[in-house]
Amino acid sequence: MSMSECRTTGEPRSRFLYYGLALLQALVLAGYFLPWYQDTDGMLMKVYSDLTHISSEMAKELGVLLIACFVVMAVSLALTSYVVVSNRRRTQVLRVSSLLTSLALAGPLIYLQSLLQFRPEWFDLSDRLGHMGLGWFLVLLLCVGATLLALYMFKQTFGAPEQASIPAQRLTGGSNRASYHVILMVLFASGIVIAVVGYFQTWSSGTFFTIFGTTTLSKSGVDEAPLMCLVLSATVLALALFLLDQLTRCGSGQVFLLAAQSVLVVGLTLTVFWGVILGDYELTYRGLFGRATLQPGWYMCLSGQVLALICLVLVERVQPPRSP
Repeated sequence: MSMSECRTTGEPRSRFLYYGLALLQALVLAGYFLPWYQDTDGMLMKVYSDLTHISSEMAKELGVLLIACFVVMAVSLALTSYVVVSNRRRTQVLRVSSLLTSLALAGPLIYLQSLLQFRPEWFDLSDRLGHMGLGWFLVLLLCVGATLLALYMFKQTFGAPEQASIPAQRLTGGSNRASYHVILMVLFASGIVIAVVGYFQTWSSGTFFTIFGTTTLSKSGVDEAPLMCLVLSATVLALALFLLDQLTRCGSGQVFLLAAQSVLVVGLTLTVFWGVILGDYELTYRGLFGRATLQPGWYMCLSGQVLALICLVLVERVQPPRSP
């Protein structure tokens, strides 16, 4: 038996939690077969229609994104089902399940953001939410629920007697680990600062032609509110959770560290999807013709998030042993 798994006997929680996690993930997949917007077909049917018929470039890219999120959730469900069938409990599966579900959470969020592309206002958000379909709410809420449940189960499993000594065993030895830990913490903080500064810089700009002449438009991450404010919120929350992990390392498992990774994955995925789908495409709307291109602010925010996420993954392996 590997160090990252243990038998059902002696676990702090029963298999009921694993069945519950698998059920939530299955319901998320079911939400893709239901309408996401009022008076439309099920989301997968709409995606198929967009990909096989004449539609805008943005609609096709959004369809590919939603299919990717569906596949990610299917993989997460397959991993959870394997754990249940094999009658083993793997902390690594719970870790991957939380991160995959967090990634899939960006699907319904970027879908709603695409509806707000030309009217990024809080008032319009409330109006759009009133027209969203059952499938969209099901996917969004159950993704959040599945992520929280996976985090809770990770903490319970990590705190089991079979798991409690794993970090100390793995991290003992090596006189330079404390130095590596400090370096990674500095790099993580730098990544957070870079991402936050980049969020307030220009993300996209371009020259557009109207009946009144030529005009230049630009947008920053702030201008893409309301939903893209989640990028800034996720980045700052990841920093808070990381600090909480460092301050409560005695008996905290690693749940705060995993939670920091999960929320940062949400923000990073939103940034990537925005740039791929909404930030760089041919624009034809209400007499506007032109092209918007991604600007350094978007790349700056993205690189800062990537650096911070890499540091979060590596710091787990080099930080000093936790107290029991």
